[in-house]
Amino acid sequence: MLTTDIIKQHLVLDHDEDDQLIKAYWDAAIDYCEGLIAGPIILGQRTENFSALASPLVLGPRVSSVESVTYTDIDGEQQTLDPLLYAIRYTAAGWRIEAAGTWPVGTNATVTYTAGYGNVPSAVDHAILMTIAHLYANRESTTPVKLDEVPLAVRSLLMPHARVFL
Repeated sequence: MLTTDIIKQHLVLDHDEDDQLIKAYWDAAIDYCEGLIAGPIILGQRTENFSALASPLVLGPRVSSVESVTYTDIDGEQQTLDPLLYAIRYTAAGWRIEAAGTWPVGTNATVTYTAGYGNVPSAVDHAILMTIAHLYANRESTTPVKLDEVPLAVRSLLMPHARVFL
């Protein structure tokens, strides 16, 4: 598990002046890596919005629980779907909420759920660490020299955790 101290050790920093910058790069690195693997890394509560309450509602990978499914009924009132009316199933495309009974007519469905790794794999942590180091070393969007990606670097570390080929 990454910590600010581990990141600073990797960056060979022995001061605290860049701690806020490191935190910003850490957040950006997580976002970047989550995009590459098409799913959440850090375990936490998330929401997914759908235009209609229609089966199935596709959530993606690493779902550990569904807290609620809410929707707007035909009278314009916010409702919570009874958990007995849906089942949570895993497919190759990710986690799905499927009807286990007749669903009411509804729009603006919102699923609140928990997803991410309970324990982030070391390869994913290392990919995040390498991305932070890249952002820290290359603070501008351009450089006077051509940069190449290091073979077996971030994408290779993340490939086993991706839903799609990187």
